[in-house]
Amino acid sequence: MTSTRNFEDERIAALRRHGLLDAASDQDLDRVVKLAQTLLGSESAAISLIDRDRQFLISRCGIEEAEAPRDSSFCTHTIRTDQPMVVPDATLDPRFIGNPYVVNDPKIRFYAGVPLTTADAYPLGALCVFDSTPRSITAEQLASLEQLAALAIQQLELRKLATIDTLTGVLNRPTILKVASHEIEDAKLHGRELAVLMVDLDHFKTINDEHGHFVGDAVLETIGQVLERALRKSDYVGRYGGEEFCVILPGVDADQALHIARRLRAAVESATIECDGRTFKVTASIGMAVFDEHHQSMPALLSTADKALYTAKGRGRNRVVFEVSQPSQAIPNT
Repeated sequence: MTSTRNFEDERIAALRRHGLLDAASDQDLDRVVKLAQTLLGSESAAISLIDRDRQFLISRCGIEEAEAPRDSSFCTHTIRTDQPMVVPDATLDPRFIGNPYVVNDPKIRFYAGVPLTTADAYPLGALCVFDSTPRSITAEQLASLEQLAALAIQQLELRKLATIDTLTGVLNRPTILKVASHEIEDAKLHGRELAVLMVDLDHFKTINDEHGHFVGDAVLETIGQVLERALRKSDYVGRYGGEEFCVILPGVDADQALHIARRLRAAVESATIECDGRTFKVTASIGMAVFDEHHQSMPALLSTADKALYTAKGRGRNRVVFEVSQPSQAIPNT
């Protein structure tokens, strides 16, 4: 069974892969929220997303605040189960008696929320309604809220399409950069370890020149899949540009990251790409950097990993180089 901690890390990764935390408002989501407010006869309604420390209300009516601390969020409790959560009177519920949103404005009394769960079972947040007076909810109203939640998650999944590189199927460059920023902030705030890998296919120009871009595209698509299969669900891989991929590894130290980098290098080398009745083999050079006192920003981490990548290519390719504050260290292929 997956541990609670691992599941939460995977859930956070699923949320951030959707690229929703920094997204603009969506008229379709706004319509769902307004309809929930109307059908339930509630003062307020919202679609919340639960990140590691914050709740983000990406669509809302009847409430001004766009975000709040996660530990004060009713929806945090909602995503802990796969069932709707109904609180008829928050002042009578031991979970919420001292909650600042119960004690102070908006003085929540009634709350009903339905988790917004992806097809792979990760709850991203909730569709919720709430009032400043205690009340009950009918079975028909709850069923309507569940149906609207299904519409909301469909729309969220559609928005995820904008985060994907259409050729390789991994995250696109804007999304992997946003993910890197979020994970660096986590590393700073919680003292979490973090590593970044830059993976570049060796001699890729030769493949395009000798076999054509159709084969080159097949190589990129296959290697994107190889990298994703070799990583944890809490890791991220994105196409950084051309034949270069960026891998974000939250919660791993340098030794663990080196182990992962070696595994990725070996996985690429052993992969067989089939295209137009022919088979092809490729290798990859990998540069690595870790979050430390010298690398506490996205540009610093990515730049250092990229520098290590070019060092790996200069030393013969098909190898891993770990760039630290001292001279870079080439890692043997074994």
